[in-house]
Amino acid sequence: MFKSFEVENERGFIIRGVINRPDKSGKFPCLIYCHGFTGHKLETHGMFAKIAKMLERKDIVSIRFDFTGNGESDGEFKDMTMSTEIQDFNDILKFSTNLSFVDANNINVIGFSMGGAIALIVSSSNTLIKNTILISPAVNMYDLIVSQIIGEKLDEINKYGTVNFDGYFLGKDTIDDIFNYNIFDYAEKINQNVLIIHGTCDESVSPVYSIKLENLIGNNASLVYINGASHCYYKRDEQSKLFDVILNFCVNNIITGRPLN
Repeated sequence: MFKSFEVENERGFIIRGVINRPDKSGKFPCLIYCHGFTGHKLETHGMFAKIAKMLERKDIVSIRFDFTGNGESDGEFKDMTMSTEIQDFNDILKFSTNLSFVDANNINVIGFSMGGAIALIVSSSNTLIKNTILISPAVNMYDLIVSQIIGEKLDEINKYGTVNFDGYFLGKDTIDDIFNYNIFDYAEKINQNVLIIHGTCDESVSPVYSIKLENLIGNNASLVYINGASHCYYKRDEQSKLFDVILNFCVNNIITGRPLN
């Protein structure tokens, strides 16, 4: 089954999303999705939609949404920060726990790229989250954004208060907020099972960052490489491997027998 939803966040903005759920009665495990920088609830080449449909067949509820300032949700991209995305996630988490078909004792999170950093942060402090899946986690958001603001981009942000990233105008608050987050500090606080997936040819986030994450998280973490894959897993065989790894993890860690009645 598929349905749309709207949630008003703490700042009065409407977060818009979609739910994939089994077409049967009961309470089911739930996976909340965090999209990446400039992304949306479908994600690049529909990655999130494909995963949600796959897991629906395994009786897992998928809740996908656009962070405020992205996709169909309220707000402007220039006002998006890591902090606002964390707040948005917490509003969606609260919404999810109150759904009649969701097992509130089996809520999990999956994040891609910047969404992986958000997923890691929220998992480090929220005992409601049982398992975490990180796809190409962009724990280097500081380097990806701040290091590029030189020359013309520096002049641009000083003049307009925003800087152009491939047609997306990023605000000064976004940049200032990034300084507040050392993602590796949060990794040391993780107690959940964590699956980390990374392409060996990721051009945006070096796989070395995920090695560091795995070491910091310890025995609860499992790092899986997709050989030859770029940051977004564009090729057919890369996607197939990615989905197989996610499905295997979900079957072994999220699915806990028959749904509750």
